[in-house]
Amino acid sequence: MPSGCAECCGSTQASYCLCNKTKSMFYICPGHQAFDDLSEKRDDMCCICCNVQGTTIKPFFARGDLPCLKSVSKSWCCSSRCSCPLDDEQPGRCSLCPCCALPGGCCAAVDPIPEAAYGGFESAERKVTPKEEHVFCALPFCICTLFVPDSPEDGWGVEDKCTCCCWETKNYGMMPPQKRGAADQDIMINFGAANNCISPTTLLKYVSRTSCCYCAVTAFKSCCPCCAPCCICAECPTMHCKCAIPCDEDVPCALALCGLSLCGTNDYYKPMYCSCKTKARDEVAMNKGGMVGNEMMSRA
Repeated sequence: MPSGCAECCGSTQASYCLCNKTKSMFYICPGHQAFDDLSEKRDDMCCICCNVQGTTIKPFFARGDLPCLKSVSKSWCCSSRCSCPLDDEQPGRCSLCPCCALPGGCCAAVDPIPEAAYGGFESAERKVTPKEEHVFCALPFCICTLFVPDSPEDGWGVEDKCTCCCWETKNYGMMPPQKRGAADQDIMINFGAANNCISPTTLLKYVSRTSCCYCAVTAFKSCCPCCAPCCICAECPTMHCKCAIPCDEDVPCALALCGLSLCGTNDYYKPMYCSCKTKARDEVAMNKGGMVGNEMMSRA
């Protein structure tokens, strides 16, 4: 029995097939048990209209932690659950006759579908926040930058996010999950998409991130000279492209060309290194190991 209107209107579904998991959430509003995790506790989130994610998971079925095949769903006043082999959510019961599920009947009632059956409501999307970005080119309302990933995991994946007034869309994929502990299910996020209704804070904003790994895959599939642009992209590092109307702190009203910042950039954005010679090897090593050396000296 739904606890309220929000839980009654929301729809949740998850399916497992060996090492693949698909999770779908629709019309999740405040008051639903999945809202806080999916909204990331954002104050501007009004309703999660659609949130879909497909991941590759660890073969926990090999040691009996998960079934080989499983499907759970809940919508309105109904729920559906299938499992092979049986598990806690589907212990095995029949209800051909209404009296079977009554108190004292041959089949005991089952508990509501818990959050663990979905592998958690929280999205596994990896959040990449560069410490600094190097401006490649910029025009009013638009800026393109390159950044050096802080970890190998941050160098994987592709994502884009578009906000128009009160509507927000997001797509992502080909990235490792945010949590990578021994007990976590997910290994790789294959695809993900979300459509949200939010409180309007800007007219239009678009942010995209493309990794070198994604470009390399695109280039690998290109086997003819006509696809040369894809091959060029294969040698590009991780790139951010951002557009905003009106301009904001993330997208300043700046002007830059071929890595040379002419005007308008803030302290967060750094110019591209331009010189006839690269930095000295000692200087590069000092920049990389300075913080580590200072920490070791402080411990000593």
